Amino acid sequence: MLPTSSKKRRTWVTYSLLVLPATAFALGYWQIHRRRWKIDLIGKLNARIPAKPIQLPKNVDSSIQLPEFTHISVRGCFDHSREVVIGPRSLIEDFIPSKGYGSEWVVRSPNKYMQANMARPSASGYFIVTPFFLEDRPGTSILVNRGWVPYGARDPTIRPNGQVIND
Repeated sequence: MLPTSSKKRRTWVTYSLLVLPATAFALGYWQIHRRRWKIDLIGKLNARIPAKPIQLPKNVDSSIQLPEFTHISVRGCFDHSREVVIGPRSLIEDFIPSKGYGSEWVVRSPNKYMQANMARPSASGYFIVTPFFLEDRPGTSILVNRGWVPYGARDPTIRPNGQVIND
């Protein structure tokens, strides 16, 4: 007969060996469903990219119920004095041109499986969120994610590109 400490040890090892494959299976199952969700999300995005922009609904509840990735058209002006700077953040190559400003969809690799969002540790900057005051609704503003800017372009007066006035 085995001593009780050896029996306890064997029981613990047995349970561990049963839990590991079950955990690996559960994680694999989760990844498969996550992949399906991601493919559907990319399909929705690709379907809505070429669509013409619509006017921003007058009712806030209506705008909340708009489908994701719907382009909207508004007229007004940005208030750079109330900008929110989120950062520091690394530059994500697949979404932002390495020498540009803003959030522009750029994919450099023809292989869609190689298009990972890999951050470059050398490129540090900020995401800029700016209130946009609507021309046809005085006092009403929406927050616009203006995208990523390099570390040295945090001040709106320094940024050479992307400053849109009254349009």
